[in-house]
This record gives sequence, C-alpha cells and structure tokens, in this order.
Amino acid sequence: MSPAVQRHIREELDSLPEIERVEQIYTSVIGMADVLVAARVKFIDTASTDAITAAADEAERRLSRRYPTIRYVFLDPTNI
Repeated sequence: MSPAVQRHIREELDSLPEIERVEQIYTSVIGMADVLVAARVKFIDTASTDAITAAADEAERRLSRRYPTIRYVFLDPTNI
C-alpha cells in the first residue's frame, strides 16, 4: 500500500487507547486484491486480554471501513 495509506493505518492504530505505540506495519496483497495488515504494537501495560482483543477487532473494523480492500488485520504484541 502507498506510504500515505500506511501513515493513515499507523495513525488509526495509534488512536486506539489500548495501544501505546506502533513499532512496525506490514501490508501485503493476497489473492487478487485483498490486503493483509500486520502490525507490531506495544499495548499499554494495563491492557487486559479482553481489551487487547477488542482493540484488534476495532482496528479491523476501522481500517476495513475506510479501505474495503483491507480484509485482515493482525496485531502482534511486542515489549520493545
């Protein structure tokens, strides 16, 4: 995806209250036009498992609503 779209993805993820920072973003076109987004993120220390799951679901909703080709969003928690 273009650098502008990747910046928007980063901004969208950074806006989620459970995410402290986004370390890396990877995007890949799979199939004919579906896009997979994978991001290494640092969640806030107090985020519960349920809050992390809800944040991942919300990230997927927000990104796929804005960019219908985004079909998959995976957040990889990191302690970096």
